Amino acid sequence: MRRIVLSSSEVEQRWCCAHRNSSDDSPKCFILLIIFACSLGPFFFCNVTKTRWLQIGTTIARWVSIILMSSIAIARIIEFPEVPRLDHHQLPTYMSLLNTPVRPNPPIANFAKLPSAFGVCVYSFMCHHSLPGIITPISNKRRLFVTIMLPVYLIIFACYLLLSGTAVAAFDYIHDLYTLNFVPTSDPSLRPGWLLLLADYFLALYPVFALSSSFPVIGTTLTNNLRSLFLLLPSARRGRLVVRWGVPFLALVPPILFSMAVNDVGELVGITGAFGGSGIMYIFPGVLVFYARKALMIKVQSLTLNDESVAGDQPGVIVVNPYRSPFSHSLWLILVILWAISCLFIVILNKFSVL
Repeated sequence: MRRIVLSSSEVEQRWCCAHRNSSDDSPKCFILLIIFACSLGPFFFCNVTKTRWLQIGTTIARWVSIILMSSIAIARIIEFPEVPRLDHHQLPTYMSLLNTPVRPNPPIANFAKLPSAFGVCVYSFMCHHSLPGIITPISNKRRLFVTIMLPVYLIIFACYLLLSGTAVAAFDYIHDLYTLNFVPTSDPSLRPGWLLLLADYFLALYPVFALSSSFPVIGTTLTNNLRSLFLLLPSARRGRLVVRWGVPFLALVPPILFSMAVNDVGELVGITGAFGGSGIMYIFPGVLVFYARKALMIKVQSLTLNDESVAGDQPGVIVVNPYRSPFSHSLWLILVILWAISCLFIVILNKFSVL
């Protein structure tokens, strides 16, 4: 939204100095943040349950964005035979879609950026977030991996490969937020036709649409989880009204304050992806699976002992879970936890400029 409200030259100047002094940011950005918080904050105080049409609209917007970004990038690549190749990296000015594209010359490998990739790549595992919604309604879960999970993962991999491949080949400089490569230019003489200009504005505003749809749902989920934790305390049961209206502020205020303090999207993605994302994607699921298997084993053993006491001398029936995962061995849990620790260790070393 900031890229649309501010002029291109002003945005570029503020983006370049954002990592040096966040106080230089325009008051317009603060006003937009307040409008965003006041518009979506009330959803934190109520349960967002009827999200079918919201999810459908967001899914359509995501697919349209993927198709538009890939198509525009491919169109830029087709024009490159008429553009000379650069001998060194240049930071291009804000250009609009297909106008005077700079032919990129990316390096084959840049290992200096490898630690930052650990934090960014965690977001690619957000595809796991949609799997429960796909698997739960299915009654017959046999051959689920071949019929559902494998095709879903292949489609996700193809989308990531298409976006990343066309981006590297089409743009000499890729912003931390890829849609910012399609920001409309402020020069009227360089603007394309109305159709491409409409696509330009849609891609620039797409993060606003996606965030506006996911922020209330995720915030409501976090609020309900925090309420459940607070209600476990004996003293909180006497102050249910305080928990009811005070806990939503704990979920709403920190991200708003954090967004005021941090303007660098790459830094924001790296921190939240490396630390928060590793906990959400690796540590919490690993601990949850460990204790769930432990509780299931105790329950199975108690059922087996009851069967043996009823049957007398007959041997108990061995219960086998037909939906057991091929990764049911404890070694996989250990590998997941070790992978999370190694990712955090590398990111911390990178933050302190050790790597």
